[in-house]
Amino acid sequence: MEEEIWGYIALAIVIAGIAAVIIGAAMSMKGIKGPMKEMKKSADDMKERMQRFQEETTALQHNVKELQEDIQQKTTAISTLTSSAKGMKNSIMDMNSTVRAITGHVADRVDRDPAYREETVRMTDMAIGFMEMWKHRESPESRTRVIYSTDPAVRQEPDDSPR
Repeated sequence: MEEEIWGYIALAIVIAGIAAVIIGAAMSMKGIKGPMKEMKKSADDMKERMQRFQEETTALQHNVKELQEDIQQKTTAISTLTSSAKGMKNSIMDMNSTVRAITGHVADRVDRDPAYREETVRMTDMAIGFMEMWKHRESPESRTRVIYSTDPAVRQEPDDSPR
């Protein structure tokens, strides 16, 4: 009988141990719930921030692409403008050398031939007259366009629009 009692005592101790383990596990689970909720909330916040970060990165990549295209277009335009300016410079230099050659030729002929000298003076005066007329010309806005005709279908009244 004594063995039986010791068996019951051992069984009671084992049951008490199992109960203690179950109670401890339940308390641990209950204690872990709060930190687990906080970790889940932190993970959700991190996920939301990563989503916003990814959206912002996509928007920035789009803006960078647009800027690259704009820079490429402007670079092309500047290259074209630079090439045109170089071509214009060359044309002006060619024109200057042509004017120098003509002026030198005229000066030589004026020095040698008095009749040519008179013609040169006359042409110079005429050129100065044209330059004066050009300086004092009317602006296109101040001119009006009138077509005179006896046919009413062709006749137009003056308009104020610039040509």
